[in-house]
Amino acid sequence: MDKIAEKQLEEMNTLKKAYHNAFTSEEGIKVLRDLESATMYNKPLFSPNPYELARNEGAREVYLHIQTRMNFDLSKTKKLNETRLRDNSEE
Repeated sequence: MDKIAEKQLEEMNTLKKAYHNAFTSEEGIKVLRDLESATMYNKPLFSPNPYELARNEGAREVYLHIQTRMNFDLSKTKKLNETRLRDNSEE
């Protein structure tokens, strides 16, 4: 793996740890529960008002982004990058 990809993976791992540390404390769990409620992440977002629909979707995306960052599997990304590099070198 090249140095740039390794640095990016290292930065992603650091960020994942930061999200994990921020949202697994007692206070962080309370914040996530509040965001779950406020963002309607697991409920229908439809509204006949397109502005309300856009606002609902934007709020939902923030919550899902946090969840994605906390659950991101860096080992899969590393394997994918290694496969891409190997495939590119064979061409």
